[in-house]
Amino acid sequence: MKNLSYLINEYQNLLAKKFYDVDSISECSKIQSDTIKLAADIKAHHDVVLPDDPVKYSKYNISDFNGFDELSTSLMEPKVALKAKLGIAEYCWNISSAEMLKELEEDPLSLVKRSVLGNRLKNGQNVIVYGEPKKSVISGDANNLKVHISKNPKGMTMAAALIMKEAINMRSISKEFLSQTYAWISYRRLRQYLLDRNIEKLAEYKYSDWLVIDDVVYEESSERQQSMFASLLDTFFQERMDEKLCNIFVCKFNVKDTTLDLDSQFGLAIDKIINSRKTFLISL
Repeated sequence: MKNLSYLINEYQNLLAKKFYDVDSISECSKIQSDTIKLAADIKAHHDVVLPDDPVKYSKYNISDFNGFDELSTSLMEPKVALKAKLGIAEYCWNISSAEMLKELEEDPLSLVKRSVLGNRLKNGQNVIVYGEPKKSVISGDANNLKVHISKNPKGMTMAAALIMKEAINMRSISKEFLSQTYAWISYRRLRQYLLDRNIEKLAEYKYSDWLVIDDVVYEESSERQQSMFASLLDTFFQERMDEKLCNIFVCKFNVKDTTLDLDSQFGLAIDKIINSRKTFLISL
């Protein structure tokens, strides 16, 4: 992870100005200073860990996961959005009731206090956010063929970002969470680091308490390539499983599709994670 010192210091003075109308945190009382330091630490982690393309994910909370974008354009069916939202809520706060979530989601502090993510980490419980990939559908007759290409499911990266944001928010609960680490990487980049045997780059991801692997795709490749990739991924994730570190996969394919050979494609460790009864599956 990047060095956060500069960003944290910048936020400390901004928050001191905003909440206590002083130019520097040095002008605050100890209680005020301690509060600002913690808030700046969390905000800096949000901004560095969570992606900011195509949107700045750090600004969103669970209440924003409603199936619409900022322009009120529908991204998914309401029932799909609600089911996924409750999957996030159950993993983060052990809430499975839409009514209870609606009552609490407007008060982020009450949700942080309900967090069960410490137990999820202790038990090594992983998350798979998944959806169907793009599909081409051909219609019409031989003289008038039409190709319709469906879009990838929306909201998968946001679902992962909301969970990661809540993991970071645990830093406000207890000092024991201040030592936790977080990382976010695309599947292709992780695979490239593994192929390059880039130990220095891999260290951040291999040992992070919380890791999001974004844009995981199921691709056809030669048997030799597939075997090599699967072996590298297997070693990496088996070690993370042994340490009970949390993995959040964003998979752009249907992980429940029994025709897919997940073992050969990703190795035994990821196959175990996907099929484990401890793993939370969130479908979009």
